[in-house]
Order: sequence, then C-alpha cells, then structure tokens
Amino acid sequence: MKALMKMKPGHGNVQIHPMEEPACTDQTVKIEVHYTGICGTDLHILHDTFKNYPPVVLGHEFSGIVTETGKDIKRLRVGDRVTVLPSTAVTCGECSYCRQGFYMFCPDRRGMGHGVHGSFTKYVVVREDMVYSVPDHVPLEVAALSEPLACVVSALEELAQLQAGDQVLISGPGPIGLLCLTPLAGRGRR
Repeated sequence: MKALMKMKPGHGNVQIHPMEEPACTDQTVKIEVHYTGICGTDLHILHDTFKNYPPVVLGHEFSGIVTETGKDIKRLRVGDRVTVLPSTAVTCGECSYCRQGFYMFCPDRRGMGHGVHGSFTKYVVVREDMVYSVPDHVPLEVAALSEPLACVVSALEELAQLQAGDQVLISGPGPIGLLCLTPLAGRGRR
C-alpha cells in the first residue's frame, strides 16, 4: 500500500496494485463488481487531462451484486443486482448548485474513480442513495452501461430541445456517441 500512497497526478501515472477489501459501515453497502467499463474519463486521468485525486482506484461504470449491508440500510439486501450513480460520491449538499439539483457543478464534488475509489477492483463500498436495483431480465453486463446511458438521457432529454425531423450531429464515434444514436434514430420515426 505504501507505493500506492506515493502516487501523484501526472501523465501515465497509473499502476496495477493489490487493494485491501473495503469495510462496510452502518450506512454503506458493499458491492462485488461483476462488470466495469473503461470510460473516456479513465483515459483522461491516465493522460492527466482530468482532475483527479490520487491515489484512487479508477472506474465508475459498473454493475454487481450486494454482498454486505450496514445496519442502517433499509432498501437493499445481500444478493441484490445493482448499479451505481458514481458521480455523487462526495458533494457538499449546501452550495447553490447542490440546492438546485446541479450537483455536478459543486466545488466539493468528487466522483468514483477520480475523487474516491472506483470500480476497477473486486469490491466497492457506497452509500445506499447511490445504488439502483437492476431488474432480473437485464444482464449485469448490460447494466454496467447504466451510467453512460444516464449521461446520454440527460443530454437528450434535459439539455437538448430536439423534435422529430431535427437534424443532429453526433461528434465522435465513441461509446457515448453510439449510445446517442439509437434514441435519436428512434425519434426520427415518430
């Protein structure tokens, strides 16, 4: 662990390192990670073009199974299939952005994989409010795409004012661009 603690930001300053299993507290849930994706953010961290707080385990697009719950957890049970909203790991809850629901702009915000330990490991421990159940008919491999799909839905449904017949440019053929394509194509058929 000492070598990991000495890591600082910088291009290529990423290591594979054994991690101790995190402890579950009374207010948290432990999840065994089954699937995790590599996001462009992880690559930006590798190239030191995204603010991060090493040492930290990368990864934030994931799904898994609840293996332990703290005594104060009400909604989740061991064995539940879940995914996580990783961007809310740390927020102040009091600034004007947090009060308006725009926690992404909170100056104190830190998400999983860049501000707190993420999902490129066997187990993660998170707050219950960050966890979402995955229906039995959705494979965990697919559920790992929940976070990038949520980004797409936010952009298309909350930010853009698109209507059937509008022309749209998708800039970039990466996963987010490809995830944008299907719902946009479907809108053109309305």
